[in-house]
Amino acid sequence: MVYLTNTVYPVAQQMEESKFSFEKAQAGNYDLDNFAWIWKITARDLFASLVLPAGWHWLLYSSNYAETIRTMKFNKDYPAEKHLWREIPYCVSTVLMGTVIEIWAMYMYSLGYFQNYFLDWRQGQLALFCWIFFIPTWRDGHFYWVHRFMHKWNTTWIPDVGEWMYNNAHYLHHQSRNTQPWSGIAMHPIEGFIYETAAVVPCLFWHHPALINFIKIELTLSAILGHDGHDFPGSGDWWHQIHHTKINCNYGSKTAPFDWLFGTNDYTGAEEVEEQEQKYQEELNRKSKKI
Repeated sequence: MVYLTNTVYPVAQQMEESKFSFEKAQAGNYDLDNFAWIWKITARDLFASLVLPAGWHWLLYSSNYAETIRTMKFNKDYPAEKHLWREIPYCVSTVLMGTVIEIWAMYMYSLGYFQNYFLDWRQGQLALFCWIFFIPTWRDGHFYWVHRFMHKWNTTWIPDVGEWMYNNAHYLHHQSRNTQPWSGIAMHPIEGFIYETAAVVPCLFWHHPALINFIKIELTLSAILGHDGHDFPGSGDWWHQIHHTKINCNYGSKTAPFDWLFGTNDYTGAEEVEEQEQKYQEELNRKSKKI
């Protein structure tokens, strides 16, 4: 997918066109035609990032194969259709947050703030190898910390910013308890923006600008696969499924050791998770009756 998007709109061309547009803007020329590159990467991001959950959702929930693999679903019930239509607009929002971050990166390249990059693949083969090979560690490490930031900090001596973030942004992602592929990047715009900042981590070090697009696609792909709600041959993450049920545990993934280091890992068996889910549904029913 990255090879395809970089072939359709090469990053070198993207950087050249963005630099031209910003130079023109500094000279007082704000002709919208100069900024056509923004619409190009927006269209690229929407296509590359949304065709993935659409295709995977169809395969697991709508195709002839769906009933065969349903036995491997964590929650044997399918989510109500209303959740699908709630999640899709927030997925689009998250993708666009990534686009905004890449536009900012192009601005930084254009003004010379980011100079620690190479465009010839042969100049940084080792750097590229390290960035890609160690993604399960550094990218999941980023996810752990930004995710943990949006849950209760349980502090008394400083304001609990995490509780505020959960109540005003992250709660929306947790409305998807019986997860499906679209649940992966169904996030409040605040959370979506924070999540997508992983794409510019390489900009702090020696890197190829194409890594930004690569990581954005990886952010989408890993999220939709991890939330597909199915065990193998599906790609659902049982570890993260526990988090969606119990909330205050398993903030990262098993490829980064932070949950283990800080005692927030939970290997709860299926029976206890189902019990938690039942209690949650009973609580929702009680609240709906009061209303």
